[in-house]
Amino acid sequence: MRRKSFTELKPEEVLMLAIDVELVNGDRLRNFSLLFAESSPDAAKLFAGMAAEEDQHRKQLDEIFKERYPNMTKTIGQDDVSEIPEDQDLGVSAGMAFDTLTLKEALETVLHAELQAQDFYDQAARHTDQPELASIYRELG
Repeated sequence: MRRKSFTELKPEEVLMLAIDVELVNGDRLRNFSLLFAESSPDAAKLFAGMAAEEDQHRKQLDEIFKERYPNMTKTIGQDDVSEIPEDQDLGVSAGMAFDTLTLKEALETVLHAELQAQDFYDQAARHTDQPELASIYRELG
């Protein structure tokens, strides 16, 4: 299947993608929290709090999706889209040996992800013709 360009996405697909972005980022943050729980409890607490915030964003977006598209299932994720602003290749792949990851590298990864999320939501807000969605995207970015 051909990967779609971000600009080809329908509003419901951008919303699906936003949900997926929040899910992936929340999972990454939870992993970082677990990784640093013993060696840096303060950092672990920060990561856990950020993961909870990502979870809340995902739930908010998921509720909007269910309200707007009650009979539609989510069929698109980051792997289905080329050149999305929220680039998930942050130097920390799912298979990376986390035991070699330093706290500094984790923090840099999280900062990069947050900056990319701002770009993603800015582009999503500009891409939609639905004022309510644009407002939510700006709020999240």
